[in-house]
Amino acid sequence: MNEEPKDIQSLASEILSLATERGLSKRELARKYKSTIGSTGTFDAMLSGKTGGYDLDTWTERYTAALATMKAESANAENPVCESLANIGAVHRAVMEVLGRKGNDRVVLIKGDSGAGKTTALDYVIARTAGRVVKVEASDVWGDSPNALLGAILRALGRPSDGVPAFSVARLTEIQNLLNSQPRCIAIDEAHHLGPHCLNTLKTIINTTPAEIVICAIGTLWARLSSYAYSEARQLTTNRLLRVVTLAPSVSDIVKYITWRRPDTDTKVAGAIAARILSAAESAEGGMAYIRDCVSNLPPENTTTDDDTAAIAAANAKRGIKTK
Repeated sequence: MNEEPKDIQSLASEILSLATERGLSKRELARKYKSTIGSTGTFDAMLSGKTGGYDLDTWTERYTAALATMKAESANAENPVCESLANIGAVHRAVMEVLGRKGNDRVVLIKGDSGAGKTTALDYVIARTAGRVVKVEASDVWGDSPNALLGAILRALGRPSDGVPAFSVARLTEIQNLLNSQPRCIAIDEAHHLGPHCLNTLKTIINTTPAEIVICAIGTLWARLSSYAYSEARQLTTNRLLRVVTLAPSVSDIVKYITWRRPDTDTKVAGAIAARILSAAESAEGGMAYIRDCVSNLPPENTTTDDDTAAIAAANAKRGIKTK
C-alpha cells in the first residue's frame, strides 16, 4: 500500500530525523541527496515552512522521492541483502541500463515465480537511485482500472491525495506534464494484477513521455500478453521492450547466500547443502523466501552436510508442509 503523502515541512522534518539517526549533517545530507532535496538553504526553507517563491508541487514531489529512498536504504540496512546474488545483479544492471535511455525501448520486464526475489531486488535498486525510480504496487482490487493506476502513480510521484484529479484524462495529463519536466522511472510491482486497460495506459505513458517503466510480475502476465485481449498492450514486450530479466533460484546463488550468512562454511559443504535446499524449494514451490528460511535454520557455526535435513524440515513446518 502507498503511504498518504505529507506536506513539505513534514517531509523535510522526517528527512532530517533519518539523517540525524545516521549521523549526517545538513551539509552532508544536501551533498548526498542534492538532486532531490536541493541545497542546505533550500532544505532549511522547507524545514521552516518559509517556502515563498518555491514551486511546492515540484519540491513536494522531490522530497517524497528523497524520503522514500532514505527509508529504503534504512530497510536494507536493517535487513541486509546479499549483493553478490546473480538475481540482484541482473535487476540492477537492467534498471541502470534503461535509465536515461533515449530510444523507444524503455521497458524492463522482471519476471519470476512468487518468492523469486523480485521485490527484494527492486527495492535494492530503488535505494541506490536517489529518487530516480519510484515504485507502485499494483493490486487486484483495482479491477483493471486505469484511473486507480494513474492515481497510484501520481501519489508515488509526490502528489498529495487531495491534489490528485478525479478523472483519468486529467490524471494522465498531469503525469505527462510531470514526467516531461523531470523524467522518472516508474516501477510497477505485482504487475500481474494489471489487465489490458492498465497495460495500455503504461504504453501511453511510454509513448508520450521520456519515462522508463520497470514491470515486475509472475510469469502469467507474459502468457496473457500473447492473447488477443492484450494485443494493444503487446508493444510493451516487443518494440518498447529493452530487456527481460528472469529470476529463479540456482545452486550457485544458494551457495553464495549460505557462505554470506554462514561465513565459516566450507564451499564444498555449502554446495552439497545448496543442491538439497534447491530441490526442497522446488518441491515446496517456495522460491527465495523458502531458501532464506532454510539457511537461517542452519547452525551458526560448524555447518556440515548433516545439518540441511533439520533446516529443510523447519522451513517446511513453517509452511505446514510434511517433510518426506
